This record gives sequence, C-alpha cells and structure tokens, in this order.
Amino acid sequence: MKIPLFHFLLIALLCLGHHFLPAQNIQTQVTQYLQQLQQQQAVSPPALPVLKEDEAKQLLITLSAYRTDSLQEVRQAAYVFTHELGLRTGSIVVKTQAVGQLMRGLQDNDPGLQQWVAGKLKQYPKSSFNQESKDLLEQAIRQQKATLAALVLVAGYLELMPIAPFMMHLLQFQSATLNVIEKWNLHLALARMGEPKAIAYCVRKVEQFPVNDEVVYELLPGLAYIRQPESFAYLQEQLWNEDQNCSVADPESSGQISCAYRILELITPYIQDFPIQLSAGGDVETQDYTAALHAAKEWLTAHPDYQLKRDIY
Repeated sequence: MKIPLFHFLLIALLCLGHHFLPAQNIQTQVTQYLQQLQQQQAVSPPALPVLKEDEAKQLLITLSAYRTDSLQEVRQAAYVFTHELGLRTGSIVVKTQAVGQLMRGLQDNDPGLQQWVAGKLKQYPKSSFNQESKDLLEQAIRQQKATLAALVLVAGYLELMPIAPFMMHLLQFQSATLNVIEKWNLHLALARMGEPKAIAYCVRKVEQFPVNDEVVYELLPGLAYIRQPESFAYLQEQLWNEDQNCSVADPESSGQISCAYRILELITPYIQDFPIQLSAGGDVETQDYTAALHAAKEWLTAHPDYQLKRDIY
C-alpha cells in the first residue's frame, strides 16, 4: 500500500528527531527541500529542531509561500512542516499562527490533504484558535465537504456556538444527505456545546447496546468526548459492571474480561485530580489492574462532584 506523502513526512520528522539541524540552517534546509520537491526529486525531509519563537515565526512565513504551489507534494510538505512546528513549540503565538496556516488547507483542492488537516486540528489547545481560524472552520463546515465529520467535532471542542444552528439544521432537514458517522458526530458536537437534547440522544443511543469491545472502542469515546455529567455518569456506572464482555489486551492471549478496565483507561485523562495515571501508550500505570480499578471506584464514590477537563479535546 502506498503511504501518502504527508504521512511519510510526518513519520520521518518524528523518527529523525535526534538528528536536528542547527536552528540557523533550518530555513535554508527546508527551502532547499521544498525546491527539490518542486523539481520532483526524491529526497528525505530535514528534521526540525525546537526553534525560538522568532525563528519559528520566520519559518512559518517561509512555508506559507509553498501552500499554494501547483504540486500537491509540495503543498503537503509545507503543511506537514507547519503542523510539526505547531506541535513542537511552546509559544502560543506560534501555535496560533500554525493553526491559522493549517486552516488554509481545508480549502486545498486535494481532498486527501483536507482530510489530513481536519484530523490534526484537535491536537491544539483552544487558545490556539483565534477568531479568524474559527471563521475559517465555520466556513468549511458550511461547505459540507468530506471533512464535515471531523470538523464538527473540532467546533464542538471549541464550543463554536455560532455554527450550532446550522448543525441542528443539517440534522433536522438534511439528514438524508448525511452518512452515519456525520450524523453521530453532529450529535456529539452539539452535546459538547451543552445542547440538552443532543446530550440525551447520545447517552440514550449508547444505552441501547450491551457493553462489549465494539461499543467500548466505537461509541464510548464519543461519550467521553462530549464531557458532560450525564455521559460520565453512564461511563462511571460501567466501572461497576462485572460482565466479562471485552477481550484481554494481549492479542496473543484468549479469554474475556470486564470492560471496566478499558473504560477506566478511556475516562482517566478527562477527570480533574483523578488519582489514576496513564502511560504514554494509553495504559493504566499499574502492576495491578484490579487494585487500580478499586482505587478509581473508591475515589469516584468519595468525590461525586468531580470536575471534567473541557480545555482539551
């Protein structure tokens, strides 16, 4: 299977992270690389160092000139570098500028690039989205492209209330034109914004199914995303569900376990001051899952008024 260029570039930039170039050379190296792509040469991308704010801002200016290149590969490379800069920097100014440039990719004439950009926006803090970026997001949603399902979730995360009536309109009057994922994500986004009927719909929809692997991986992340007391009440309740309907994590092992362990992993990042921690791989940091689950249930029982983290996607 052929890997899209922007996937290859991002993997290469991450894997080559320990071979950073001096900051003073990166402008030249990136420019040379993009020019070689324009000449359709097969070259490897330079790895980006962690740049100072002024250096990062200057590189973003350099990259912006390649966003409108006639070659798809060049535009993709410019957006990958932009995203990598946005992720690496600790400067909210640079993050905001990177998001602003990424937003332009939603209007690129390549659907694959549009989808790639739409999938990366959720990685940025809310403060990275200025009014111009929010306006561009709203514009892209109204165009109802293939990116709709991903973008409405970003709008919900940002609590972009001006677009909520349009999203409701889609569900009420254009439902026949939407696919299953688009309909579900529209409900999720409205629920994240606090729309009571959408919250009730999402919880009620999940309650119709027995909790198993498919529900845990396909539906329950949506309830965690909407970050509402009603959805977390349901998720919390499932920690006491001892039905062994989920597969063990080790693919080489057989057998079933309670889905509570997977649900604990799902809810942990979003509860303020929760005593459970996750590893970089997303697993609960513990040598004893049973003890960790017991500790989580004790804490939740003792803290019924816990707060949910709404400042992250």
